[in-house]
Amino acid sequence: MDDFHQILEHMRKTKPGGVLATIIQVTGSAYRKAGTSMLFTEEGPLLGMLSPGCLESDLPGKISEIRDRGETRILEYDLRAEDDLGWGRGTGCGGVIKVLIEPVNDQRHEHFMQVKECLDRRHPVVHVRQIRQEASGGSLFFPVCPNKPVFGEWRDERPPASWAAALAGEAKRLPGDAGHVPLPDGSGPVFVRIYRPKPRLFLFGAGPDARPLAALADRLGFAVAVCDWRPALCSREHFPAGAALSVGFPAELAARLDADAGDSAVILSHDFARDRELLEALLRRPWRYLGAVGPRRRTVRLLGGAEPPERLRSPAGLPIGAQGPEEIAVSIAAELIRAYRQPGDAT
Repeated sequence: MDDFHQILEHMRKTKPGGVLATIIQVTGSAYRKAGTSMLFTEEGPLLGMLSPGCLESDLPGKISEIRDRGETRILEYDLRAEDDLGWGRGTGCGGVIKVLIEPVNDQRHEHFMQVKECLDRRHPVVHVRQIRQEASGGSLFFPVCPNKPVFGEWRDERPPASWAAALAGEAKRLPGDAGHVPLPDGSGPVFVRIYRPKPRLFLFGAGPDARPLAALADRLGFAVAVCDWRPALCSREHFPAGAALSVGFPAELAARLDADAGDSAVILSHDFARDRELLEALLRRPWRYLGAVGPRRRTVRLLGGAEPPERLRSPAGLPIGAQGPEEIAVSIAAELIRAYRQPGDAT
């Protein structure tokens, strides 16, 4: 969902270093939107993606110079031109992209680790970058949660604490959680990016068809949790290393969930009695996505003959004629992505 979680995890495991590239403005169309980041590591591998490859072919040559100088710079790529000298030749993007390049020094590394701590506690973080002409004037972070102080660096005198709430409100109105907004004192604008916790996916059922779905969802950036009452199925050997495993009767586990309206759940235990208990418990909660695997007529039986409510996807997954666990996983993953990107689209 968001390459930045992968970037933060890499930072956690390594020393300060590397160069972070972030799209801060897109005029026209582009492959990725404002707020997308990519890390050029000192070891060589790249984490994340800014374009289909046209920017990545040019950026490495500039990265080493920027890293050596320890400076921050803004690069502009015009992808509209079709001539041999233009960046747009053959890409079909047709937009202008501004990319902020900043070395991840000791101080920035420490700040990003604080961001990760907040996200791991499931608190979103607003990152405000003060950008002036051809350089970044400073970075200010604040978590959207109580009792956590503002942190980060700022070029000028520290902004008033009241700015945090004002900028958080402005950020929530931005398309795609990123863009430029004026500062509360009327100056600016500043670039604002909201980092959100990984979207969670709860799988109720750990049978063979849950495994490809868990693996695909994990690769897509979901925080996967698998719940089942059968220890032999709900075991580490069957699921990604990052998946949370909970063994217990499904309805009891569902009652203890700390899930919120941004989370998703899929019922696929294939035990009629357990699924009926699960469905009753899960329908009491708000979900971004709730799906039940199996024919719709089975879901009607689970509901005692009632038609499934509109917010319950039955059968789970986009209707692509999927057959077998892997294809069904693809259809459900596609529907999960749509629910995440277009939360108002229930059909």
